[in-house]
Amino acid sequence: MIQYIVLLCLAYINGKIAWKAARREHLRQFEDNLKFRMTAAQNSFEQRVELIAEAHHRFVWIHPFVNGNGRTTRLVTDLIALKCGEAPFTLYVREVGELRSKYIQAIRQADRGDFTELRTMVRGGLLRSRGT
Repeated sequence: MIQYIVLLCLAYINGKIAWKAARREHLRQFEDNLKFRMTAAQNSFEQRVELIAEAHHRFVWIHPFVNGNGRTTRLVTDLIALKCGEAPFTLYVREVGELRSKYIQAIRQADRGDFTELRTMVRGGLLRSRGT
């Protein structure tokens, strides 16, 4: 299912011009990396947290669309969680400004290579979706 989303993104990008070539390559790399890491993520909860957080950030960073990137990223994140044997989850509720601010801060930290806060948010979301 994740491959279909990536293919949809690629199809959309192929229909456009200019900045799309770099994004097309980033999406291919994203898909290859995801396939490679998905098997290892089956082994432990912490590996799933790491994979989901880093994949979420990477898709945000690729930003394949002019509009709708947030929705698509949440969908891709949920699909990765499902593929890893986890339930879909919520990182933040848009209406709760404090959590959204924390999420944006976590994304900015991940931009600098520090995934600590984003992993913490993903871990919390996954645990909440389990009811623990």
